[in-house]
Amino acid sequence: MNYFIAMVAVSVFSAAISIFLAMGHIEKKYEHLHHNSMIGGLTTLKIEKNLNYTSRLSRDIMLGGNYDKNMQKLEATLKEIEEHFTLLEKLMEKESSLSMVQEAKNSTMLFLQNTLEMMKSLNSQEIAHSKDAIYANYSKELTPFANASRESFAKLVELKATELEKDSMGLATEINFFKFLALIAGIVVGVIVLILATIIRKSITGGINDFTKLISHVSKGDFSHQATTV
Repeated sequence: MNYFIAMVAVSVFSAAISIFLAMGHIEKKYEHLHHNSMIGGLTTLKIEKNLNYTSRLSRDIMLGGNYDKNMQKLEATLKEIEEHFTLLEKLMEKESSLSMVQEAKNSTMLFLQNTLEMMKSLNSQEIAHSKDAIYANYSKELTPFANASRESFAKLVELKATELEKDSMGLATEINFFKFLALIAGIVVGVIVLILATIIRKSITGGINDFTKLISHVSKGDFSHQATTV
């Protein structure tokens, strides 16, 4: 009897431990997906949005918009972009693609710093009378930096999109695998419990039947019979 109980206990505990380990593995995969792919992807999109905003602010300054207000927004946006890149570096510090993030950061911040310096060098009189010359100079001086930034950042965007898709599909596959594993483990444990319960039931009912027969013989004065189960 103790052996049967021990078998049931071992089967249940083994299934519970297996499911616990499987859930722990899935949790680690999700943490990687959440931090590296999802947060990284969203941060990359924020950088891209701010880069577009930076271009709009620069054009507005060169076209004679509110200089002081636009400069404040430009400086704040550049600081925000740098903070986003720093976050990406922290997220990717243990990944092989860290160098790609650093390359994108260096080229982008170089372009943005040059843009900021050029905007600071302008004055209201120049903007009012030399818009075409300013824009031509902007295109000539900053286009190489802009192209380098655009190229490296495009690689980063593609990398994060690929990582997100790959990690999402990988996590879905593993969840599906462990789902069927849990089902199979449950069926196996159920079958083992059923078999052991049947054996225990037969053992108990067999003992009761033997005892009933023995009592019946004793009541008739026949003491020659013995119980076959203990």
